[in-house]
Amino acid sequence: MEFIDIGANLTDGMFYGSYHGKEKHEPDLGRVIDRAREHGVKQMMLTVGSVSDMKDAYDLCKHHPGELFATVGIHPTRAKELESGKITIDRLRQVANDNKGTIAAYGEFGLDYDRLHFCPAGVQRKWFEKQLELAVELELPLFLHCRAAADDFLAIITPFITRLKGGVVHSYTGDVAAMRKMIEMGLHIGVNGCSLKTEENLDVVKQIPLDRLMLETDCPYCDIRATHAGSGLVKTKFNTRPNHRYDPSCLVKGRCEPCQIVQVAEVVSVVCDVPVEQLAKTAFDNTCAVFTMLRQ
Repeated sequence: MEFIDIGANLTDGMFYGSYHGKEKHEPDLGRVIDRAREHGVKQMMLTVGSVSDMKDAYDLCKHHPGELFATVGIHPTRAKELESGKITIDRLRQVANDNKGTIAAYGEFGLDYDRLHFCPAGVQRKWFEKQLELAVELELPLFLHCRAAADDFLAIITPFITRLKGGVVHSYTGDVAAMRKMIEMGLHIGVNGCSLKTEENLDVVKQIPLDRLMLETDCPYCDIRATHAGSGLVKTKFNTRPNHRYDPSCLVKGRCEPCQIVQVAEVVSVVCDVPVEQLAKTAFDNTCAVFTMLRQ
């Protein structure tokens, strides 16, 4: 099976041995990428959502041409970076144009009402709309974020939809009604471990049309945990060790890796009653159809 992980946070400190500011082991990103390859991950899209992510993500992509790609944009919880002028729309435009061979999508951006302590809803809405305007101008497909904000999300994106180049609402945890409206707009739905937590989540995943499905890990977050409703459907198991007992042949317990996309595929295949090989190929093809740079 072959996979494209549409959401990988490979610049996160955990892949460099740092957890909550404490060094626990040597940097092991190279091993993480090798392990992903061994499990069929052909390409990955690195998630950029703040000023601090950009340089490291694009440099990493340039060291892995044709394999790693990235996004450009400001996450809704970081929208104060735009509000304060730490970064501007003009600067985002310049970054996108300076990294055309690397940037496959505009994002991660959208709305997040679960974490309003990071950024007020009004600021998020303002900069979601302004970034949509830039995405239209740049003619980039979208990597979207929507948490507990479906009504406002849909209201803001609707006037733009005919001018957009498609996109995915990643790490989907919303309800069926909102998902169907997103599908009707032509958007795709990204599924990872966070999309498989509850029976209600699984019921939503079951109703995603296969031709609108994409797979992701959102690593190092969103692993499928033993408490998740979908955990019993996982077939591929990985040996793990705590970060303070690091073993290069094992995964770090609690740190998700791109190789674990195979587990997401296994759960979704059972939920949707589709052979896992067919599901993986469909998700792969869907991803290439939207994020056209990945086909090159």
